Amino acid sequence: MLLDRRPFIDRLRWVRSYPPYREAPAAYALRVLRYTLAEQLASPDRFAFTSCGGSLFDSPRNNWSSFIAGVFGQRDLNVFRFWQRALKAGAVFLDVGANIGLYTVPACRMVGPSGRVVGFEAHPGTFAYLARNVARNCNGIVTAENLAVGSGPGEIRIAFCDRNPGETHVAAAGETGECVAMVSLDEYCERHAIPRIDYLKIDVEGYESEVLRGAERMIAASPDILIQTEYEPRHLRRYGDPHAMPALLAGWGFVPHRLAWEDGSPSPIGALDGYGGEIVWSRRALDDQPIRRNNPG
Repeated sequence: MLLDRRPFIDRLRWVRSYPPYREAPAAYALRVLRYTLAEQLASPDRFAFTSCGGSLFDSPRNNWSSFIAGVFGQRDLNVFRFWQRALKAGAVFLDVGANIGLYTVPACRMVGPSGRVVGFEAHPGTFAYLARNVARNCNGIVTAENLAVGSGPGEIRIAFCDRNPGETHVAAAGETGECVAMVSLDEYCERHAIPRIDYLKIDVEGYESEVLRGAERMIAASPDILIQTEYEPRHLRRYGDPHAMPALLAGWGFVPHRLAWEDGSPSPIGALDGYGGEIVWSRRALDDQPIRRNNPG
């Protein structure tokens, strides 16, 4: 079997810009090589790797989130370091855009049996991996839902991304996709007797505003909620104004925070121009830091 060197070269170029790589470049370069070789030698539709404190995951090939977790131990090390101080036992954690469970699985360990975790993944193929990983690692305390999440109930089309299943997204104008059921978080939480949300993670490749609009009632009922979003303007533009999502949250009194790679410590972001990556939004000061309420759009 001939192995393709291009994925290794492309991935190695990328990880050199990833902050944790600088901590141990030789060790991480070797992990990139091992991961890429194992992936190429695995079954075409199923690749297994260990991550997140020893959890075993099944993944489709070319899933970028899986690659990061397999090499660096977690999907976003700064987020998981922040969780050590912010995510408490007994918390209610909703994961919208759960992919194969790289946030859902470690969240269930942190909130414990007294907590509640729900992972939503819209694409049926990706959801099969999520359901398998949850069943393997979470001892029945996580609910995995094969549902899209938006501003209201109905159906929507999901466009699958072959080159990176993690970029699968709600089909925009001119795109085709598989029709799937959609719920709003307000409707879902009412139906399943979820009285509050402590941590809401949303990674839906630019569709975040619609998810938030469908969760307005639950967000209002959860004064201490933390909301984690991906901020990528190129994804947000797929559905319209890239400033709509931060403007919506700012209007509800939320302030964006970046998370330090070294220890996950949060600090307010004055302006989002030029920023890209994960953001934690809060209506209260984090780590006793004063909040500056300005429009980050």
